[in-house]
Amino acid sequence: MPTVKFFPDAHIESTSVDGVVSRQTGSPGEAFSTIRNGAGTNAQDGSSPDIVGIHSRNTDLWDIIYRPILLVDTSSIPPSAPITLATFNIHISSHFDQFAQTYAINVFSSTPASNIALVAADYSQLGTTPLATKKTIDSLANDTWETFTFNAAGIAAINKGGITKLGLREANFDAPNTTPTWEGPALSANVSYKSADNPDSTLKPYLEVTYPSYATAGFNWIDQRKEYYGDANNEKRSIEGTDTGVNATGGFSSIDGTYYVYIDGNGDKRRQQGYKLGATGKTPGFVSIAGSHKHYIDAFGDERYLPIGAGAGAEIFNKALFNG
Repeated sequence: MPTVKFFPDAHIESTSVDGVVSRQTGSPGEAFSTIRNGAGTNAQDGSSPDIVGIHSRNTDLWDIIYRPILLVDTSSIPPSAPITLATFNIHISSHFDQFAQTYAINVFSSTPASNIALVAADYSQLGTTPLATKKTIDSLANDTWETFTFNAAGIAAINKGGITKLGLREANFDAPNTTPTWEGPALSANVSYKSADNPDSTLKPYLEVTYPSYATAGFNWIDQRKEYYGDANNEKRSIEGTDTGVNATGGFSSIDGTYYVYIDGNGDKRRQQGYKLGATGKTPGFVSIAGSHKHYIDAFGDERYLPIGAGAGAEIFNKALFNG
């Protein structure tokens, strides 16, 4: 299975942005609910490092909350690919927590107005569902990578075939909307990390995703008219059946008599008849990979195999083969 890293664009962006949106009020500050739920006042997407955290001002008042937003182009992941593991990774520049209470950071979803630029109004466009396990700020170390392993919600947030939109928030008070106990003025709990605009491009934040490619043995996925699969040699193969004129839900495959049937990416039902090998006594519908061929058991218990192209990456344009 391939493991692929996805990075946000450095400024000037072409497909995906990273940066920080914030609400900064200055003295005297605001009640926590006001600064958390109010409109953003600042946005930047062309400098490094980025920062996530909270700053107190006067008694029971706060004057800054930082929320980074990070987008990555994950359009190369096949839409039907089952993601087995995903992590979000940042390189810490500095961290400090001056409060006695425990502050933390975590990954959340985001929905900025644009994929290639941030505006102050994006401050209100971060989710509150944790996409990973939070990390306390005191547990972090400077000049090291920090990895957030995605949970089920995080994996579901990855946009296969599009742009994945993430963000960071303080996770114990900001995200859950819990007012911290006042401890004193001019205290901070912040984490700074290298952004996509850092001069050392090897320290850019990234999303790392593990998923089977369509060249992984046995893996299937649908793209427009064709069904792709990985053969036993991990080579990409495809079949293109004859359009039956019936519409259905894309991606579904089944057996119809002696035909192998699938629904293409346009919702059209297609079928192809494989070469007959003979009776097996196996349950109709069973599909397997043998060498470069996809095998199936037809409705009469006969094993059949579909034709293949001539080598790695070859595509098959054979239509329905009538071979009794």
